[in-house]
Amino acid sequence: MLFLSDAISTFEIYLTIYLSKVFNLSDQLVIYTALIGLGFCMVGGLVALQTVQFIKSKMIVLLTASILYGLCFLLLAIVPKNISLIFGVFVLSGLSYGLIFSLGRVIYAELVPHDEQTEYFSMYALFQRASVVVGPLLWVATFTLLSPLGEDIQYRGSIFFLVLVVIAGYLLLKKCHRYILNNPKNI
Repeated sequence: MLFLSDAISTFEIYLTIYLSKVFNLSDQLVIYTALIGLGFCMVGGLVALQTVQFIKSKMIVLLTASILYGLCFLLLAIVPKNISLIFGVFVLSGLSYGLIFSLGRVIYAELVPHDEQTEYFSMYALFQRASVVVGPLLWVATFTLLSPLGEDIQYRGSIFFLVLVVIAGYLLLKKCHRYILNNPKNI
């Protein structure tokens, strides 16, 4: 979950500047875009239970949501300046984030030993706090390395880097999924 939290936190930090610099959105449209993402994030959280009941696996839903979230970064890195496409990406991003947010914590709670949950959740919180530092540093490094290519490429390259971060998170979740399958507790 660290890498997914890292990508999500970094995206939240640079969201407004990214939308205004790359897509030339006005402050009003940036607010609408963020509200669309936030609204669908709540929808994602609300439908998480029904989605898990339909798919019959929390981990498969979480893995799928992480793939969709990474796809959103990829789309934001390559889509043209079209407000309908951007809004569509934020609908998908919000739904995915809502699923990730709700299911990540549930799965984590089920994986940790019940008598050591406080200790493990403290580590979880610490890793999430660290992601607020690591992700932006990587964003700035990518942005700086791409400076000779112009501002549009710098921003798009930085968001494309988040795709790689999400892929790393997905691969670690996949490894965790294999562990869960071999564990008598089926999540």
